[in-house]
Amino acid sequence: MDIFNRMLPAFLYKSILSFSLAFTLQLLIAQDAVPAAAPEEEDEEDTEMVETVDWRIERDEILKEIKKYVDETVAKTVTRDSTTRFISIMIQRGQEIPKLGNFKNLRGVNMAQWKWPIAKPKATLEEIVNSKTADIIQRVNIELPDSARKQFELDAQKKYEMFKTGDRISIVLRQGLGTNTDVTGNFSAITAERILIGKRYVSRRDLDEDTEARFYKELNAIKISEYVRRENDVYDAKKASRVDDLKRQELPPAFHTAGYVPDPEKTGSSIKTSKAEFWIERDKLHTKIFHILTQQAKEKLTAIETPKRFAERGYIQAPNEKDEIEWMPQQIAEQIKLAKEAAQAQNPQTPGEMPPDGTMPPPPPQ
Repeated sequence: MDIFNRMLPAFLYKSILSFSLAFTLQLLIAQDAVPAAAPEEEDEEDTEMVETVDWRIERDEILKEIKKYVDETVAKTVTRDSTTRFISIMIQRGQEIPKLGNFKNLRGVNMAQWKWPIAKPKATLEEIVNSKTADIIQRVNIELPDSARKQFELDAQKKYEMFKTGDRISIVLRQGLGTNTDVTGNFSAITAERILIGKRYVSRRDLDEDTEARFYKELNAIKISEYVRRENDVYDAKKASRVDDLKRQELPPAFHTAGYVPDPEKTGSSIKTSKAEFWIERDKLHTKIFHILTQQAKEKLTAIETPKRFAERGYIQAPNEKDEIEWMPQQIAEQIKLAKEAAQAQNPQTPGEMPPDGTMPPPPPQ
């Protein structure tokens, strides 16, 4: 019993130690049996994405550099002063230029006033027309007064003075057509249908309207009114024509003096044009030409600098994955091309199948 008691602790210690070693060994064996996890593909994708983003960022930076260079260069070459020189030369040549118009229309304008800065007009074209027209009408009313219209009534009364019984008169019948058209004698009687002149009865129907109005009072008042109205219309037309003549003479220099020039884009405009819609503010036209010249210069310089700068960085223009042409590194372009060729090799087109671009295949040879 004593021996058993003395051996028990040692026995328990060895048993526990053996169990622990066995359990640890089993864990190690189990770990070795599990296959190693495949490396995550996200890292490779992230790397590719970073590379893709990197060259596109670089391309954007190149584009910014080009724009900055173009903007700075053009700002130094296309100036307000160079625009003024351009306008002067084009006017001298009378040249027509797309988007700018026909500079021949501007011949005759004050060339010294093209120097920038150009003052804006103080009055609009409409205000100039209204003011000038009012002044012209006032002067025409003095030149052709309405008081002259009183003479029309006097002339009408004289022209259609009524014949009196006993007057010796001479008239022409039927406007001189036919025989016995001249009638001369004393006017002695009248009815609703006939007139007695000397010993000859004259039918009312053979009288022209002006002569008839001198015998019959009801017609006399009508003819006098018609005469006065007609003469007033003629006088009105005369005054209106005079106003138009003065406007044609005076409006063009008024526009020009106020800071306007003929619009080179309007066919028919010139320094002598009196229609306001054919004129444009001088400063506005200068600014318009300046902006167009600036834009054209930028487009030309960009077309030169873009291929030059991209070529220096190893870029070419090539189709991307969607077959859209864009600037990219030559290496990227080759990778895209190889990827497309590989995809085409894996998915060859079968006979009768619609090509990927949607076009029909050519017919087989006959």
